[in-house]
Parts: sequence; structure tokens; C-alpha cells
Amino acid sequence: MSYEYSEDNLIEQTAIELFSKQLGWDTEIAFNKESFGEGSLLGRFNKKEVVLKKIVLEKLKQFNPNLPDSAYKNAYEKLIEESSVKSLDELNHEKYQLIRNGIPVDFINDKGETIKNKTLKVFDFEEADNNHFLAVQQL
Repeated sequence: MSYEYSEDNLIEQTAIELFSKQLGWDTEIAFNKESFGEGSLLGRFNKKEVVLKKIVLEKLKQFNPNLPDSAYKNAYEKLIEESSVKSLDELNHEKYQLIRNGIPVDFINDKGETIKNKTLKVFDFEEADNNHFLAVQQL
């Protein structure tokens, strides 16, 4: 039986090659290679985690330096927050706005002052090379 017309061959491998070779993205294969926990392939603790905490926190710190860790943690939590009362369309729009416009957070700075609605940048839209692009096969 020939597999030359398989989904993996026609779609997945073609996409991975495009992301990796033409766009310069990092790529990983999670299928049968992923373990969970600290130091695992993707740093996930379970299959439900699709927003990769380690990478997101790293970029939040890079794009918004010198803030307390609580500010970055709050931003990440807002990004992954779920809702049972909003439609999927509403949630998608909300997450898109956070990614595009930044995530507003409240925190206490090192002087003990409460900072309200500080917007943390998630992506660098001016210098694309500053972002971390990762395509994961079989997440």
C-alpha cells in the first residue's frame, strides 16, 4: 500500500517544510515525542495547554522589561482564561484583541505602588524577527 498521497505527506510535511525552510520558524514534532512537566519538549504539563507558557512568559518579559513576575503571570492568565458564558466567537475576538493590542494588567511595583491597566505587549509587530514562531506537528 502506497502512502505517497497521505495527509502527512501532502499536508503536514509540506506545511512544516514551508514554516521551517521558507519562513525560518522553529518546528517540533510532539506526536510520540512529548512528555509533560518541567523541562519537557514543549514545557506543557498536560494536553490541554495549547498556549506555551514558557515561550509566552519569555516574550512578555522581553517586550515589557523590568516588571514584577506577577505582571507577566497575570497577563498569561488573562490570555488563557476560559469562559462558560461567552460564545466561541466572543472568546476568539477577545483573545485576538489581547494578542493584537496587548494585555492590560494590574500589579504592585517594587516601590509598593499599585499600577492599573498597564498594557503588556505580546508580539513585536515592528520587528518580526524579535518574535518566536513555532509550528508544532501533532500537538
